[in-house]
Amino acid sequence: MVLLEDGVAFKGGITVSSHDQAGELLYRRMFHSNGQDAVSVQSLPKGANLEVFAHATVLGYPAQSVTVEASTIVRDQTVIVTLRKDPGNQYGAVEIDFNGYPPKGQRIAITAKGQNLEVDGGSHGSRTGAIWRSGPIAPGEYVLRIIGDTLWESEPFIVEAQRATRLTPDPYQPATVTATIVNEQGHPISVPGAKRGAVLSRFDQSCLPDWISASDQPGMLALADAGGRARLTGVRPGLRRFVVDAPHHEPCYFELVLMPGETRDLGLVKLRPAAGKIIVRLTGMREGMTYIVHVGQPRGAAVRMELSVTTREVVFERLPLRTYLVAVAPGESGGRPVSAQAALTELESEAVVEFDVSGLEPAKRR
Repeated sequence: MVLLEDGVAFKGGITVSSHDQAGELLYRRMFHSNGQDAVSVQSLPKGANLEVFAHATVLGYPAQSVTVEASTIVRDQTVIVTLRKDPGNQYGAVEIDFNGYPPKGQRIAITAKGQNLEVDGGSHGSRTGAIWRSGPIAPGEYVLRIIGDTLWESEPFIVEAQRATRLTPDPYQPATVTATIVNEQGHPISVPGAKRGAVLSRFDQSCLPDWISASDQPGMLALADAGGRARLTGVRPGLRRFVVDAPHHEPCYFELVLMPGETRDLGLVKLRPAAGKIIVRLTGMREGMTYIVHVGQPRGAAVRMELSVTTREVVFERLPLRTYLVAVAPGESGGRPVSAQAALTELESEAVVEFDVSGLEPAKRR
């Protein structure tokens, strides 16, 4: 019987094998331990040691092999195999108990609090009965969403090292937030060539806006229609922050306490034009090499422009006032970039960023 270090029975896949002194395989079988009963192993070669390999499915326990000496193997008697924890394994996990309230969703997404980057999702997890468990997750604060035709969203929760945090989805009446988004002249905002126009989205500690999304996301983001009207449905009640935004415009922020089932209208939201400017200057450019300049929007995709070898300066205009990440990389076959931050404020709405690119090398082809 396979036990964990704390005496609990191991549940998962195990492989039992045996080799002779020359290393030739004599026996090999795969079993599934149900976490309750001992595994019955039959037709073993006499006088040979056994190797029991436990596949890594238990939090804090790596996949490992334990040798059972031939002298300890007695017919019809149970052999105890104990697995050892890895003290260096500091990951945790998330579990969802679907017994109480099983929301219908196509995808489970776990994101770090205040970020859009998913750290785990349904494709990395496993389900046993009513319990779904994520893959390994670093300790920290997270939000979990079950995404489908509707959205179920947890409150922020903590993942601790070598522990599983269990969530039980609770039913709640989602709230709705609406707004009519226009420019300073009172007209709906249309930006030729942009993937999207005006948008109403979440901007609290559990969710940040996706600056490149071109479709509605229940509970998180809603695009304005041709008349400037945006309707964000599926928001979990409580204290929530929102941002109204559009390309080349300064955003507006709102903090609301939403009641279950409530519809809150922000009314007419006027966005003023963005006046920020970033000038990127390159020195040490190599003849015949092109360069890619990125100006990164916060938590979103970069504005990308490709420069020819004769272009030593590029200007990005009509940028909202905030801090940007500016990066330059070789334009051929990738390569390691150089980067710097540029802060645009009301007092200093223009920034100049200079890069010496003489040391940039394209990535080596394999």
